[in-house]
Amino acid sequence: MPDGLLKNIGALDGLYDSKQLILNTSEAETILVNGLTAVKTANKAVWVNGELDYTVLITNNAEFAFENPVFNDTLQIADIDLVPDSVTYNSAAIPYDYNDTTGLLEVDLPTIGTGASGTLAFKVRRKI
Repeated sequence: MPDGLLKNIGALDGLYDSKQLILNTSEAETILVNGLTAVKTANKAVWVNGELDYTVLITNNAEFAFENPVFNDTLQIADIDLVPDSVTYNSAAIPYDYNDTTGLLEVDLPTIGTGASGTLAFKVRRKI
């Protein structure tokens, strides 16, 4: 059983083009189960151009295997597109479903056994 829900938002405060800029991160929600974690990160805190890489590290140091996990992420389609064929799991291509109308990305992942971890990664690009 989950032990709770952790919600977190961060902020960046600095100068951009000599102007004060404050950027809030998206809210990260994590279900607390002792030893089972999923941490999503991006490779850029401020994104101007090129591709943005998302990585989700899933670690299972819990008592039981994490069976039949499915990753879901709704991308902000007004701003970004999924880079085709960029979805990987542990650096290998993995099948996925992506709805470019709703932005929903779904990935069926393999079971993550006790003491194991896996890394899901995908890329997005800005709409111009």
